[in-house]
Amino acid sequence: MPDVEFFEIDVDEEEDLASRWRNQSIPYFIFFYNGQQVKISSSSLSIVDGGLVGAMLEHHLRSLVNTLLASCRSGSYKVLI
Repeated sequence: MPDVEFFEIDVDEEEDLASRWRNQSIPYFIFFYNGQQVKISSSSLSIVDGGLVGAMLEHHLRSLVNTLLASCRSGSYKVLI
């Protein structure tokens, strides 16, 4: 995914950064576009503070990222999935 960067944060090492969100579970996916958090909402997935809680298969992650990119490129930073 050429337009996407992934970063892994060690929540034990980066407690200040991790404390910005209420989530206490890992993995936890937070998505940003142009420096602004993309807030996700869903009736079927576990969402905390606009981020996705839990593991997912690679093809599901790719699909989600493509959906988020399309939404953000059209100006919406809140996405219902």
